[in-house]
Amino acid sequence: MYWQIRGTNIRISNALKQHTESKLIKPLGKFASAVNKIVVRFSDVDLSNRKSEIKAKALVVLNNGRIIEIEQKDHDYYSAINHLADRIKLNVTKSVSKQRDKQRRAGIRRIGNILKKRKLSH
Repeated sequence: MYWQIRGTNIRISNALKQHTESKLIKPLGKFASAVNKIVVRFSDVDLSNRKSEIKAKALVVLNNGRIIEIEQKDHDYYSAINHLADRIKLNVTKSVSKQRDKQRRAGIRRIGNILKKRKLSH
């Protein structure tokens, strides 16, 4: 599983990298066989009322070709990554479960077809 943490117009501190790894990269490690690539990007969005907002965007590429892209805006880096991590974990779990169920159903259908053919030939 390849992963990357980047910042646009901001400098990513080691503490933020470690927090991102602990909240997002390590929990997705159990899906290492299903996840091909994770890219997390942080950017600073200036608002007209002189407050800045942090935008955290994650792109997860699964081995089955599906791409999950989620964006989270917040006023703090750490809360942005926490909300983003929750949403990413939910979506990856859902996608992997769907793929697994689809493969199981296909296997059951194949077994059912084999049994039908055996009954017909006897």
